[in-house]
Amino acid sequence: MPSADDFDPDRYRQQVLEPARRLGGVLPADLLLRYAVPEHSETDAEAFEAHLTRILKHWRALKQKRVYQTVATGLLAAHADLVASGKVTYAYFAQCRDEDQAAARSSLAAMAAALAASTSVVVRSTVPLLCTALGGSLDQTAVEEALTEHGITIVEQVWPLPPEPAASLRSGLAANLRILGLQLAADAVFGTEAVRAGFRLRPGFRLTSTDPLVNGDRPTNSDRLAKSNRLTPERLAELRRQVAKRALDERKTALDNVLATLGRLADEPAEQGQLDALLLWQLVDVLQPQIVAGLPVRAIATAANALGLDRAEAAELALALTDQVSNRDPVRGAARQSFDDGRLFTARKLVHTLPETDDLRRRVAAEVDRFDFLIGEADAARDRGASETEAELITRALAVAQDADANLRARLWSLPAPAPAGVSATVIDDRVQLEWQPSPARTGGIRYRVVRSIGSPGRTPGAGTVVAETTELRASDDDPPPGELLHYSVFAARGGDVWSPGTVADEPAVVLPEVREPELVTREGSVLGSWRLPLGAADVVVTCRPDELGEASSQEWPIASTRVGFLDAQVTSAIRYRYRIHTVYLGSDGQRRVSPGVVRRVTPEMPMDAVAGLGVDIVAGEDHRLVLAWTTPARGSVTIYRHDLPPPWRQGTAVPIDELSRHGRPVAARTENAPDGTSRLTTAHQDGRSFFTAVTVGKDRALVGPTVSVATASPVERLRATRHGTRGRLQWNWPAGAHRCRISWWVGENTEDIAQFAECGKRQYHDDGGFEIDVGERPTKVTVVTVHRDADGEIVSPAVEATVPGQGVTVRYAFRRRTKWTPWQRSRLILTTDRPCQIPPLTVVHSPGRVLPLRVESGTPILRLPAIDLSPDAPLSVPVTEPDGAGESRLGCFFAGPTPAEITLVAEGRS
Repeated sequence: MPSADDFDPDRYRQQVLEPARRLGGVLPADLLLRYAVPEHSETDAEAFEAHLTRILKHWRALKQKRVYQTVATGLLAAHADLVASGKVTYAYFAQCRDEDQAAARSSLAAMAAALAASTSVVVRSTVPLLCTALGGSLDQTAVEEALTEHGITIVEQVWPLPPEPAASLRSGLAANLRILGLQLAADAVFGTEAVRAGFRLRPGFRLTSTDPLVNGDRPTNSDRLAKSNRLTPERLAELRRQVAKRALDERKTALDNVLATLGRLADEPAEQGQLDALLLWQLVDVLQPQIVAGLPVRAIATAANALGLDRAEAAELALALTDQVSNRDPVRGAARQSFDDGRLFTARKLVHTLPETDDLRRRVAAEVDRFDFLIGEADAARDRGASETEAELITRALAVAQDADANLRARLWSLPAPAPAGVSATVIDDRVQLEWQPSPARTGGIRYRVVRSIGSPGRTPGAGTVVAETTELRASDDDPPPGELLHYSVFAARGGDVWSPGTVADEPAVVLPEVREPELVTREGSVLGSWRLPLGAADVVVTCRPDELGEASSQEWPIASTRVGFLDAQVTSAIRYRYRIHTVYLGSDGQRRVSPGVVRRVTPEMPMDAVAGLGVDIVAGEDHRLVLAWTTPARGSVTIYRHDLPPPWRQGTAVPIDELSRHGRPVAARTENAPDGTSRLTTAHQDGRSFFTAVTVGKDRALVGPTVSVATASPVERLRATRHGTRGRLQWNWPAGAHRCRISWWVGENTEDIAQFAECGKRQYHDDGGFEIDVGERPTKVTVVTVHRDADGEIVSPAVEATVPGQGVTVRYAFRRRTKWTPWQRSRLILTTDRPCQIPPLTVVHSPGRVLPLRVESGTPILRLPAIDLSPDAPLSVPVTEPDGAGESRLGCFFAGPTPAEITLVAEGRS
């Protein structure tokens, strides 16, 4: 409580006046609070009397304010009664407080017990209503504590229920559930036992158990589905697959219908909210008998909890359902909708038909009181000249009651807003960019008017040309008059046509557009300048100086010019000149204003000759090179430019040097001059299509010569071909600039046969680690080229060749004895093969002793066979005549010439 010397009117208004006004003049029973008595007055009688004098003076002043007139009259009348009975003492005030608070606590306990018998949850708006019912003796904290002690939960607002699904959808679902003997749709998915164990509905359906049962049995398809506590498309699809395996009967059809209904809503993410709404309202349908019977919130919540809904959510749902039932009254529904939409006075007309104890009627009355209070405070602010405080209070009142009369909004618009600050005007590209700081208004919706005036600042919103009206803090003047002294003022308004004083930009703006498209052309001994003159320009001034003097130099001279150009014939070749072109404007005040000017530089050139011819040769090798050759011109230096596209100039065109660099780059290579009057340079090739232009260059300009086009592509490197059965595997080093590779192959060595083709992309090659082709059994010749494609066609590299070897053939040989009586004598060579082949010439050698011959030189040739076709079905038997002689010997068979790569000769048994 404030001291006697520091009485706080604002705090007194909040604690005493406002509650009493909202209650229609009912004064607080607590006399210490009503009189705002400081605590130390208990022992200081003089201070108590001084405070009474001050508070009475404050009450009398309140009678002059319409909003508190009723309350102040009641305060003074009650005080007169206390004075007449001799009870205006601190001791009596304190005794009354103790008695009133004790009685209020007893009443609060009874109220809380009565509420707890019917509900376990209340909305927060109930708390101030209970405070009012207790006469204001206890604050909201005490009421909240009492409700909590009786097991009542306070929620901020009633559960906003989603829109009800279609009745046909709900009735069809209920019919199928009745066939299954189930109450909730979730029972068909998770099983009754799991659902009764607990589930939640906010923000969407989910079981409180993490290991639910499905249809009474644990699903066997996956642990992930078994542990899911939400209704997912995967779970519904798995259940439908399980149901499809059952024998057809009424229960199978009903269960499949339920799962199909839920599945349609679960499959689409956008429909998930409708699925959750269906599960909630299907539960409400089960609770409908209790709701229609008018059972209290606690009874409905108990029934919902018995079905498995979380206890706290069950209480909130029951509260929302009973609240919804009460709102189905058409008048009450219209009143509530108007109240929710901010149409306060419409709602006030409707709630008069409701009982005085109705919560909605009380809430509307409280808001009306709040509106009246804000208007009363706005009136007080107007009386003391605080227009910005008045505007703020009216704005808050309009937020409370959007359907307030039009006079109130007109009153707001009639209050001038504070002026903005910090206006700046900046000239950018012949436009004026304006920025400012916001108006320090305490209301929203401020709009600004920007006014342009010439010569002197505009002091009123109509004194000048309106450039813009905006709610932003910037604007642009896109068409300012050139050559004038422009002043910009910014005004602020709340919504009507009452404007603040104008805030003028710190500095005036002057827009001086420069000449358009200035161009300098050099001729022998002269410079020709031209441009387009902007609108409003009166004249042009041109000055010149040698560029080598630098920017700081003041040595320059005027050049005679017209409004559209000039001719300077007093120039020297090879010297660079700087020309500044100024635009001159005449303002309406007679002042001559000159623009900063645009600068152009030019060097009068010596005569140059264009290149007559240009050719190119491609030098193949490991490092491809290009050789460019041209006829050396008599006058001028030649540079070769490389372009990715054809150059935009015709041969013989003179262009600025900087324009050349925008379309290409000079070739960085040394030029060699030959005695025959030609020049050449050698440079590396570049994959793709390039254009080379021979340019004769001077100081500032260049003379375009002929252009040649060159299309090259780098070949693959290190091509390797290996066989894997009947497939050939190709690998190579992929060139950096190649897009694709084309592979051609021929079976056998004859490349005149019909070839096979395939193409391979870079990603495919690297993902597969190479490229494979079907080659059969015979040797296969392969070529690989890189391919570039552009708008003009294909660019193909030189081909790189390799051969996939033929598939190997095994030929076995054995020597057979002549008779069984002379096993040491052999008379036949037997040759066999695993598949058809042609055997090259063979030689059979004889070696005495027990050591097998390992090559032809290891023995004596005794038989020579020509090339022979051999088949697996027809082994070859050849007679062999051994030399006569005693002792053991060995025979061997070898190729007469070089060993073929595809045939292996193997001995069988001892030879």
